[in-house]
Amino acid sequence: MASGDEPELNSAEAAPPEPDATEMRHRLVEFLVREGAIRHPALERAFSQVPREFFLPADVPLAKVYSDEAIAVRWDEQRQATSSSSQPYLMADMLETLETEPGMRVLEIGAGVGYNAALLAHLLGDGALVTSLDFDPVMADYARQNLQRLGDCLDPSYGRVTVVAADGGLGYAANAPYDRIIVTVQQWEIAPAWVEQLKPGGLLLLPLTISARLRNGLLPAFRKDADGVLRAVGASQGSFVPMQGQLAHPVRGQRGLTPLPLDPAQVWPEEVANFAPDSHLYLGGGDLPPGVQEFLSQADLLTPTKTDGLPLELLRAMASPLRPTPALKTPSEGYYSLEIALAASLKDQVWPLLLGQSLPPELNGDGVERKRYEPRGLAVLEAYEGGLDLVLVFRFGPPSWTLKTQEWRFGPVVASSTGGDNRAWAKLAEGFGSWRAMHEPRPGDYRPLAYPADRPAPLPGLVVPRRYYNILLPFTPVTNRAEPDLDHEEGNS
Repeated sequence: MASGDEPELNSAEAAPPEPDATEMRHRLVEFLVREGAIRHPALERAFSQVPREFFLPADVPLAKVYSDEAIAVRWDEQRQATSSSSQPYLMADMLETLETEPGMRVLEIGAGVGYNAALLAHLLGDGALVTSLDFDPVMADYARQNLQRLGDCLDPSYGRVTVVAADGGLGYAANAPYDRIIVTVQQWEIAPAWVEQLKPGGLLLLPLTISARLRNGLLPAFRKDADGVLRAVGASQGSFVPMQGQLAHPVRGQRGLTPLPLDPAQVWPEEVANFAPDSHLYLGGGDLPPGVQEFLSQADLLTPTKTDGLPLELLRAMASPLRPTPALKTPSEGYYSLEIALAASLKDQVWPLLLGQSLPPELNGDGVERKRYEPRGLAVLEAYEGGLDLVLVFRFGPPSWTLKTQEWRFGPVVASSTGGDNRAWAKLAEGFGSWRAMHEPRPGDYRPLAYPADRPAPLPGLVVPRRYYNILLPFTPVTNRAEPDLDHEEGNS
């Protein structure tokens, strides 16, 4: 948006919620309890008593306010959301994982609309124990006003939350040390300031990106140990709007789409009747290796090296020493678990595979026709002199919950009819083997470690290097597994 062109963030009138809002709120709470996002009475009371409509623009319909959706309220010039009210399921799941108790002191990075800070104030028993930071002064002011308005209407405690317009990557030393730190923006780094301002034994909960290609990542809850290592005691998966400031997240949006010279009907012939006429396959993530763009534009060089592919049986693999029975709760659960391992193992050789289709004409506020880009799996690329190998990984549903692959080559055909020489397949097999070495965890089973980047890895596993704290996905199971089941569908903020 142009400079000075700010969205109107006027909240609903400061009046007690209407009965229909109360009923909708109770229905949402019942849903969150039923789905396992809310597991303790204290959090149930917080969601039941804090009205979400106080924190959203007045023109947002109540039905949307109390849906299980993230609601964006501010955008940048490219129409990428920069602030939102997070998905209630994801908020509840994170707050349960945070294990707050009355009297604790909590730092929140990413004030947003202020709704999460209000829930924290309710859980802690005093809003003065909550400090919430936002990089955007407009949003910090908006959150502060919302909390003050709620305090005037319901309980003065909400108005005592400290809301500061500041770079969250620096933390807030004035109110440190903290028992808990919760980060509600997508992270590339673990800020040293957060570790310094966290009490020994305290929890740091944050959404961590594993690969620059795939923004969706892990949501670990790290406990600060005396040796300086952060050990996860809980985890789930999801994604948020990216961090801004000194530790700004390097990935924003799709970062460019690269069309593949493959007809979707070649990949999903059973779905051809459902495709729009202009349907196309894309690689997301941008930043293709040198020369790859040229290969992908030459359809005449494309040759299948294996047409059937090798199914990767996720359901069988999901029955592991960590979880004796598969019990997959969602179709995507096994897929996201493997995606995390592949992202860590293959680094930046994994790209999201998207199916682009035109939407029915919509105004969308600017009269521009839109396309829907639907995630359909992953692509693994391996370039070599004179050619490029490609493996597409698709997810399929019941009864077997398998991933199926198709292998292709751009360039001279030197692979056997079985595709055994496909270099990209070898990379995929390597990543799949790493996932097996981690005992095939579900997203909620991952227990990463974060350790100072200038130290050696404390355990064998997949290392995701970062500037300050490297992330380690251990090959050997760690001992603290007796935690609540925290897996869920992907969340957005």
